[in-house]
Amino acid sequence: MEHGLRFNICGLKSSYAPNSEVSGLRERVQTCIPPHLSYSSRFWTSHVRATAFDKELAKEVKLLFDHERVFFWLESLALINALSGAVPALSLIPQWLKGHSEFKDISSTAMDIQRFIQIFGGMILHSTPHLYISALPFSPANSPLSRQFSARFPNTLRVAFGRDMNWPAVQTVLDSTVRLWDAATGQPVGEPLRGHTDSVSSVSFSPDGTRIVTGSYDKTVRLWDPVMRQPSPQPTESDRSAFSDEHPIIYPIESTTTMTRNTWNNHFISFSSNSIHVLRNTSELTEGASHDDCDSIPFFLNSDSGWVVGPKHRLLFWVPPASRHHFYNPWTVLVIPRGGPELDLSRMAHGQYWQKCREE
Repeated sequence: MEHGLRFNICGLKSSYAPNSEVSGLRERVQTCIPPHLSYSSRFWTSHVRATAFDKELAKEVKLLFDHERVFFWLESLALINALSGAVPALSLIPQWLKGHSEFKDISSTAMDIQRFIQIFGGMILHSTPHLYISALPFSPANSPLSRQFSARFPNTLRVAFGRDMNWPAVQTVLDSTVRLWDAATGQPVGEPLRGHTDSVSSVSFSPDGTRIVTGSYDKTVRLWDPVMRQPSPQPTESDRSAFSDEHPIIYPIESTTTMTRNTWNNHFISFSSNSIHVLRNTSELTEGASHDDCDSIPFFLNSDSGWVVGPKHRLLFWVPPASRHHFYNPWTVLVIPRGGPELDLSRMAHGQYWQKCREE
């Protein structure tokens, strides 16, 4: 793994396309990620766990976690569709290190990577360049991964205001369950909440903290008792049309901030109240858009999928569920008081130039 893993290992040419639309990607994966690298990427934690504790081996694990190669590892797992398996696999590392407090930082990083995958895994599987372009920038400021590697990938979007400091206490994962987390320790609290029959797309605490409400692609909304860990007896059916692209959610408007509409013929895109944060190099992103489209259809956040897309469904960036509430969109005219995330896109590498996100 030390010599086999590398940045953009399969030579993905654009950040705009989902993996499913990359021509010949399967063959490219087989060529660029040979069987021995695929095996070691999937099972190295199992081999470590099966080995008696060894200080030198622990140092090797630390070297991986302290190097940008850890992101190349996640990239390779996504391309071989094995990313979800890394979550239980990483649990083996704290088990192996139990009783060796001098390596507790390794355990903390392993848990941080787990949370990273649980939040961003589905999106990375959908379009792997966004591991670097979207996932890392939206990681909480106190995340070990963010603190260690953000400076290594400087040419991405930046959360200029409203960035989360820690991982959310409640989150959805890559299935139909919801997990509670201890925000101080990063450890899961109890068993997952089960009741939905499809992926969970949104989650929130009630104002008094005694209930959790979740929405799912199974077209229901459920109310949970976090103490009893039980859902409401009858789920409420939701109207999917209310969450479609034609009916974007406009959240309650909150200090006074005027916003410019992000129509394509403005030649820039902004998700911030500060004009210096705009994305100006938009020619590739808007290429091929008709004049009528440019005049009428803006960029905005799809609150269901989390993607901000441009013409011809080009993927610009992805927003995690915890950051979508009060998120700036093209229809935001007034925000009182200022509170939602604002993005600095001024240095963001994207499209065919996405690889420039990494400092050489």
